Amino acid sequence: MGMAHFSYAKANRDLNNLWLYFANARREFLTALKTLTAEAFPKWHFQIVRELAITSSLLARDFSEWYFHPLSDLAIPDSEAPPSREAAYLLRQGSDELRAYLAKIPDSEQRQEFLKDFSDFQQISVDQFIERGDASQAWELAEKGRNVCLSWMQSKSFDTATAETFHQLFQSPQAPVAAIYWHCSPSALNAFLLQPGQPLRLFNSATSATERHVAFQQWWEEWNRDYLDYRQAKDKANPDPEHPWRTHLPERLTQLKRLLDIDGIVAELSPPDSAEPYSIPLVLFPHKELHLVPLEALFPNCFAITRLPSVQTGLALHEEPRQSTTALLSLECPTKDLPMAFFEAAAIRYLYAATALEGDNATPTATLEHLKSAYRYCHFTGHSLHEFPHPDRSLLYLAKGESLTLRQLVEEAENLSSYDLVSLSACETGIARDTDFITEYVGWASGFLAMGAKCVASSLWLVRSDASALLMVRFYELLREGDVPSVARGKAVAWLRQQTANSLIAWYDVWLTRLERNSRAFLALERRKRQQSKIKERDTPLFDDPYFWAALTVVGLD
Repeated sequence: MGMAHFSYAKANRDLNNLWLYFANARREFLTALKTLTAEAFPKWHFQIVRELAITSSLLARDFSEWYFHPLSDLAIPDSEAPPSREAAYLLRQGSDELRAYLAKIPDSEQRQEFLKDFSDFQQISVDQFIERGDASQAWELAEKGRNVCLSWMQSKSFDTATAETFHQLFQSPQAPVAAIYWHCSPSALNAFLLQPGQPLRLFNSATSATERHVAFQQWWEEWNRDYLDYRQAKDKANPDPEHPWRTHLPERLTQLKRLLDIDGIVAELSPPDSAEPYSIPLVLFPHKELHLVPLEALFPNCFAITRLPSVQTGLALHEEPRQSTTALLSLECPTKDLPMAFFEAAAIRYLYAATALEGDNATPTATLEHLKSAYRYCHFTGHSLHEFPHPDRSLLYLAKGESLTLRQLVEEAENLSSYDLVSLSACETGIARDTDFITEYVGWASGFLAMGAKCVASSLWLVRSDASALLMVRFYELLREGDVPSVARGKAVAWLRQQTANSLIAWYDVWLTRLERNSRAFLALERRKRQQSKIKERDTPLFDDPYFWAALTVVGLD
């Protein structure tokens, strides 16, 4: 009954008496818990506690004027009486019950599976350690939770990182690195900071962790709602530039920067005013929905930014042997709706004298066989799909309507430790579905890193074909000149933002001399040159809007 009330309310958010359905759901959940105890029905119990906490949070946040808090229902201590504290109380209570229940499970695999299903209770335990002032214990528990969610892709145990190993990973004398490690529980959003020569510490913002969490969840709901509507466009090659998601993008990034207090974080990192662009390595560890937003766009350009899903992933990459080779594997599956992708694939092939697997030859079997060879780079051009909440079903679309799933890659690709970079120039390599995040984000980047690849470049959203092609070709030009992926990304973004019709026409002319005449790549580039020669304001930057450049991320270590 509680789920029926809750599901109806979630599906009909415009009801005038919406609060009543959430209140009824809360009442029914409380009634159910009297029978479905942690001892007798553990999975049902923890599921209902979680749903009750979500319901209480919605009532307290959105309907507080109608919400009454009878203490007799939960026997919450007087200090917890305000309605806004009920959700946090429920999750803390559930966390304590979960720890007690897990201690009784003798089978480690069963214990880990149960923990993965109810990771949000472990996340609230992180908040408890933070409240006690124990940043190291809080971080270690947060890291363990991430690796539990990533464990299905790993061939060995990944739950041993400590605050000391976090420090060791990034504080080598050769390359001191700063790191920002976010943790988002069901009721708080915190950030841990690590700087060269300093211990791990919690970032103390002007706003509380609870306030940041509420503000971010509201921001995310609007962002995700508008993006899901935006991506439904019939013409995906030329989506509506006047859609609210597009027009509000700069404003929303400004809001995100403010609510995450990026200025405060940068102030603590204290980059020198004289720092050259992309001269300071910075590693970001996003959490939950933060994986799917362009965090890189919020920082000044003195930082060369990469991401990692967990510290243990980074430690594993340090342990993998590397082979010295410059070979590139080009997986080419562009379609007619991505005309400039033909140029992108041909240009990268030209730069690296690449081995190309293209057209009907790019089958899943052939792709997996080629990936087993000791290439240094792999570049995929085509379409993809990221599937939530089942990331192992995410797809790269290949030849003849066939596809390669993330599960197939992990199970059959064996070892990709020769690869310094895998780049996925494809739509939806990191796109969200309209679903709640209760576990750590797992996607193509995590999959390739788990197989030993050192770095993965991918896109957070579908970008227009011409902008994506220009950005990736310039990215590979910079790699060939000796830049590492994080620096190449920053420089490529800066280059794209400055390009005008006049400057691009000159750049196109250079590339037209390198391409096979009348090939699909040549014709696509020539057509694009003609289009830009008709632009009236030919000295105005064409791609300064963050829509065109902010989606590109580099995940891994370079």
